[in-house]
Amino acid sequence: MDRRASVKKLLFILLKEFERLHLENMALKAMLIGSGHSDISAAWEKHLAEFVSDPELQKQCHAKFASLYVQIEQAADEAAALELLSKFPTTGTIN
Repeated sequence: MDRRASVKKLLFILLKEFERLHLENMALKAMLIGSGHSDISAAWEKHLAEFVSDPELQKQCHAKFASLYVQIEQAADEAAALELLSKFPTTGTIN
């Protein structure tokens, strides 16, 4: 595997992890809104399991990141692909 392909593979792995974390965040917000202060851990785990196993939510989450997948795939070189990653927001939302 050439270096360009390995950098892209790494970026795809990172982006997939961002998606998973986004789903966890959605589950946490739903738990906080819906459960008040009782049994927070159990409620969070329930929502997380529901969100992660829901194909429609996974599709919606993936759609938020779809343009980044395309941009990484089309990056001319390693530096351009890494530059895309450096522009990814680390706080707030990706909207």
